[in-house]
Amino acid sequence: MPHTSLNISFFSSHTAITPDQLKSLHEVLEGGVASVNAYWTIYSTVALAILGYVFAAKEAIQFRAVRLILASVFAVFAFCNWHAMSKQQNKLVALSQYVISKLDTLAETKPLALAYKNNIPANSISLLHICLDISVVTLVLVAPAIKQAKLNTGNG
Repeated sequence: MPHTSLNISFFSSHTAITPDQLKSLHEVLEGGVASVNAYWTIYSTVALAILGYVFAAKEAIQFRAVRLILASVFAVFAFCNWHAMSKQQNKLVALSQYVISKLDTLAETKPLALAYKNNIPANSISLLHICLDISVVTLVLVAPAIKQAKLNTGNG
């Protein structure tokens, strides 16, 4: 994952923010957003691979223990992914709020401050992640029943 660090204490000693400082902060924010996007890419790749395997396997995974292990491994992966993503997201929100506080003090940057305020993500990312986690685990566990129902209705 891209890792960018910035010492915010350097900026806090100044009352006004310079264009160079603003550019540095923006670069850090972009790097953080790229990290979050990378976490989503990894998550979606793993989730789709597991679901693809479960539903496309010639023989359904009939053994409940195998499905439970697969669902458990995915749940652990999903938690680790969510945790890493949440930590990065919290850093981004804190940094965005700092940028907003600095931009709000200058009349010429108030529109930019408003743009930042409108782009700070809420906890909806965690909610989306948890809903997707539950969906994937549920589908892994009930895949054989879904495949059997499709066969019984003649659609599969």
